[in-house]
Amino acid sequence: MQSRNAHEVIVVDDGSTDSRELCDALCEFVDHRFRYHKLPTNMGPAAARNAGARLASGDLLGFLDGDDELHPDWLESSMHAFTPSADTRIVTSGITRCDQRDGSTEDRLPERLGPAFHGMVARFHGPPTLLVDRRLFNQIGGYDPHLRYGENTDLGLRVAAVLRPNYEHQSAVVPQSLAQWNWAGPTRHSAPNRLASSLEILKKHQIALRRDPILRRRFLAEVEQCQEAMEAAPDPIDQLRLE
Repeated sequence: MQSRNAHEVIVVDDGSTDSRELCDALCEFVDHRFRYHKLPTNMGPAAARNAGARLASGDLLGFLDGDDELHPDWLESSMHAFTPSADTRIVTSGITRCDQRDGSTEDRLPERLGPAFHGMVARFHGPPTLLVDRRLFNQIGGYDPHLRYGENTDLGLRVAAVLRPNYEHQSAVVPQSLAQWNWAGPTRHSAPNRLASSLEILKKHQIALRRDPILRRRFLAEVEQCQEAMEAAPDPIDQLRLE
């Protein structure tokens, strides 16, 4: 429950095979603000979020994945930071990562990002860290549906590119955690998706990442880790050879 009511809530089912119980539960609501939409096949989180955005009728968009939880004041705090008169187009906030394996937690708050983000102060770490103007979301083309990993960083890089050099007037932050990410840890079966997505981001943002060696090394390290997990013989890094 939120301390401030939402204009609408759209639940997107990403092609699950066990959604009958969820569908029945949502159908019990007589509130017109709740809508349920099922994709024909599993298309990934980025595509599912885009589908919800297309169905939404409001001016501001917020997103929530199945493994995330919003604090009760997420919407109210984010809306309070949104000041249309100052031409704010996006608000980001912090998130708490809760490791489901040992119960440890870590707060990840908005901070000044690296050169690839043009020094923007923000947090692009999971969908619930942002509330974005629909026009900005559409302008950058939404989430990249081809990415199954790193799609939030990719979105942030494109947001920063559009907002620069006036990001200070068009973005705002809530300097506290307003959501919880229930992290189950890395899994071996996701290595192929992480590998393909990391390579795509390295290629797609090649120029921006040249200015940000720390972020670039992060994705290169992800490629190497995925290769080891998959025991892959070919070396995609040799093929990419970004300078």
